[in-house]
Amino acid sequence: MNTAALESKISALNIIRDLAQTLGPRMGEFVEPTANLIVTELMHDQVSAAVRKISTKTLSHLLACASSQDQKISMMALYLPGFASAIKNYFQKQDFNTIKWLTLELS
Repeated sequence: MNTAALESKISALNIIRDLAQTLGPRMGEFVEPTANLIVTELMHDQVSAAVRKISTKTLSHLLACASSQDQKISMMALYLPGFASAIKNYFQKQDFNTIKWLTLELS
């Protein structure tokens, strides 16, 4: 693992988040390309949970910067399929026997 590259990613995401908070809708034309990069490259980082966490938080700030409803919709279309897939995979790995037992006991 290249820790310098990891630290650079985290620093870059923090800078992008701070810019998004400061500039808001004035970030304009940079919102979609930045969001696209975050979704395709950083939100699914295989090495660092910190990069995944910060990229998700940064994406929420970028979504708030979207200047139009159409821009918000196109940004959400970028990450919602991956988000739904991650939730599905998470639930497929869970053992729901305890919950089934609990619901039978309480009914």
